Amino acid sequence: VGAVGSSGTRDDDGRSLEPQALLVQSDAERLSGMTEEALRSAREAADVCAQIGDTIGEVDMLHAAARLALEVDQPKEAASTAQRALKLCIQVGDEEREAASSLILAEARLWENDTRSGAAEQALAAAIAARDIFTERGRQLDRCSAHLMMSQASAALGAGEDAVRFAEEAVAILSELPTADADSARRTAARVCCQLSHARTLAKDL
Repeated sequence: VGAVGSSGTRDDDGRSLEPQALLVQSDAERLSGMTEEALRSAREAADVCAQIGDTIGEVDMLHAAARLALEVDQPKEAASTAQRALKLCIQVGDEEREAASSLILAEARLWENDTRSGAAEQALAAAIAARDIFTERGRQLDRCSAHLMMSQASAALGAGEDAVRFAEEAVAILSELPTADADSARRTAARVCCQLSHARTLAKDL
């Protein structure tokens, strides 16, 4: 008899360890420059989770696959993978993972850089959705990341004043973070300051 997986269903002959092994394999392939193989292994990890009824595991593996797709400059693949994760999160009512999916989707849409498809508008909407959930849950650093993405999307849309406002709000959030988040905040702060400078230049030129 199989063990009970993280979603509360019985896994298939102990296959609950297989997705993690595939993710480790994916990381090794990525480090070796085998990007297509790495993406395939990450997607396979998500598929195994789906087969054994581990929806939360499937979402986590989809997040890993989407981030990897972004890392190897495949934004369309990242967007479709994030959308798959987002649908699953909504189905099971996992709001924190829903917000994470939305943030990945926003970044992927921005990377597409396709003004004809409305990618920037979709990125802004996804970032706002993530921001709202992170705010409700008190996830301040993640909320800051959402504001950063909102600023970048606004800049892509040519909305300089909104881009500045969202970046300034991200700075304000960073200033209120507890000391425990200092290391993560420093990494985010560099991106926020760079975006704020860009947004101010954009607003000045409009």
